[in-house]
Formats: sequence, structure tokens, C-alpha cells
Amino acid sequence: YYLVAYDLDRRDWRYFALDAIDRRSIRKAGTFTPRPVPQRFLAHVAVGWFRGTAAIDVTIRCTPVVAASVCARRWQEHQRVVETLDGGAELTLRFEDLAEAVRWTLQFGAEASIVAPPAAVALARETIERLAALYHASKERVAKAV
Repeated sequence: YYLVAYDLDRRDWRYFALDAIDRRSIRKAGTFTPRPVPQRFLAHVAVGWFRGTAAIDVTIRCTPVVAASVCARRWQEHQRVVETLDGGAELTLRFEDLAEAVRWTLQFGAEASIVAPPAAVALARETIERLAALYHASKERVAKAV
């Protein structure tokens, strides 16, 4: 869970991870003055939380195995769904952080892949290669231990 609040040190709105807040990090900084929360932080979204410099539409191709369940949900107001001839779908969501798009897509394993834009495809490929290297190293450690 996250807390949306104005950061006095950074002088900007931020998401604060609730599990990272502890008594040592809380300090009184004068009196509290309520501020209106910017609209982009009020959007009811399940993806696209992490903030960056610009919004980018990312298209994710879903296989028929997950397409119905993934596309049945309203993830955000900007989403677009196009059904494919094979029973799958292409879902387009808006992100400001491409790494979030990659992490979100990877939760569906090999049943979903990023197909656009090229920068998101490249980041997904790099992430998967790093993951493969980690699992390859893990496999070698297990083989040596046996």
C-alpha cells in the first residue's frame, strides 16, 4: 500500500510505501496545511502508479489463456483493448515508468508480452535476460551442491 502525500523536502507530490514508514522516519515539520491533491494522483488505477517524466502508452499482447481475465478488468481509464483473431487480445495501458510496465506484464509469465513501444520491448528483453542469467547461475550453484 502507498500513501500519497506532499514531500516537504522534495517540494513535490510522492507515493510513500507504507511498509517503509517507521517511527524513526516520522518527524513533525511545523503545522499541517492541507493542499489539494493533483488529479493524476486521484485517478483510480491499478497500474501506472509510478511517476516519471511523461506518459507512454504500452501495448501488451495476451494469449487466449489469459486474455479474457486480463481484459475483463478496468485497469485504468486510458486502457484500450483490441481482440486478436486467435482469441487473444492486445491491451494498451499508460505508464510513466516503463519498468513498471515490464514488471506488470511479467506477472502473466509467457502468456503476455510487450509489443510496443520499442523502448518498452527492449527493456522487457533486457529484464528477461537478467532474470535468465540469475536462474542459470542458480542452476549451476545447485548442480555444484549435489
